[in-house]
Amino acid sequence: VGSRPAKYKFDLADFAAYETLRDSFLLARPQGHRALCYGGIIARLARETLPNSVVFPGPSQSALQGNYEAFTDHVGSLVDDTLPEDVLDFICGAYEVGTGIGNQIAIQSWFPRYNTWDGSGLNVGHWNDECEEWYLKRRDEILAGKTKPLSGNEWRQKLRMTRHAPKLVFQMNKAALSFL
Repeated sequence: VGSRPAKYKFDLADFAAYETLRDSFLLARPQGHRALCYGGIIARLARETLPNSVVFPGPSQSALQGNYEAFTDHVGSLVDDTLPEDVLDFICGAYEVGTGIGNQIAIQSWFPRYNTWDGSGLNVGHWNDECEEWYLKRRDEILAGKTKPLSGNEWRQKLRMTRHAPKLVFQMNKAALSFL
């Protein structure tokens, strides 16, 4: 979303600006549909703005002209728009924040970055009631001014829950692929 100096105090105006920028970005780009298809926290944040119907047209013209991500399975290959890491971070409300040590920066975000979410105990392969409860609680805490963007380490601690969930998801996906 941007950069902030060391010891910057985030407030509700920062969160409102982030939401406005995120929503405008997703609505203005034909690749916005890919965020809904991405799953996890990325899809949930995109659902704040985009209706599910935006996925129907499929990949954008840009993807069909070579700017795509390929997905291959036992049936064949599919292509869709790519979402680079900086766009995924932007959707999660990530900022570069000075640490006060020379030019060193830390990444802090309103919501966990996609790779942190993927390794968390909440990532069980689909968005469930527990995920939604967590999301609504986090959003309420932000709107009440009770929390700020967190670093990767802070997010990992907060989302620790059970370490076995990602392994379970991996094994379920592996079993499903061997079945097909």
